[in-house]
Amino acid sequence: MKTNAMKQFLLGVLVTAGVFVSSPAQAALITTNSLVNATVIDFSDQLAQQAVYGPVQIGALVGVDVTVESSSDSNGLYFNFSAWGLGSNGAWGIPRTYVSLNESDDSMLFAFNDGPVSAVGGVMNYARDMGGLDLVITALDSRMRVLETYNITALADITTNAGAFRGIQRSRSDISFFQVSGGEANALDDLTFVSQRTRPTPVPEPSSLSLMWPAFAATVVLRRRR
Repeated sequence: MKTNAMKQFLLGVLVTAGVFVSSPAQAALITTNSLVNATVIDFSDQLAQQAVYGPVQIGALVGVDVTVESSSDSNGLYFNFSAWGLGSNGAWGIPRTYVSLNESDDSMLFAFNDGPVSAVGGVMNYARDMGGLDLVITALDSRMRVLETYNITALADITTNAGAFRGIQRSRSDISFFQVSGGEANALDDLTFVSQRTRPTPVPEPSSLSLMWPAFAATVVLRRRR
């Protein structure tokens, strides 16, 4: 068999085996914290402070490099106030620890500096009845390109003082930044994420292994003919 023909044959085998097949990462808005092998940052080591722009290191207690910063030029981030007003949703305060924003036109950006993650979310709340912008969460890649964005107010609103878990899950680890924007006085506790180093390594199923054997055999044949 000629070299070019062999290359075409090998490519066909590899595609059939799924080696070169790629597809966009599947994603979903998650409204319950069902993440497995996740890391949780609870902000308990953050001092009560206001008008902090960042970036602020928030991952020290769990041994990860995660920072958060504010887009605001005037208000900045608020950490762990004794009473954070949430309109009809009441207020958050001690013993809850959290990071928050004061204006609905602000956003807070979480950066996963140790490497991208496959899922991220947190317990969120906001003053939904004070005329601010909708609460929106967004996952971005390492180049700050939007991977997924969800309008929480429209899709899964939060109407309780306890807050609710909202997040984004993808089929691959490509989330480098997580943005929370809009929502008057929005606040987030228990930032939860699944990183590559905490995810268990998937073991190929027997059916997957059987598909890989033709590709391996074709590779050996090509090398011998060369």
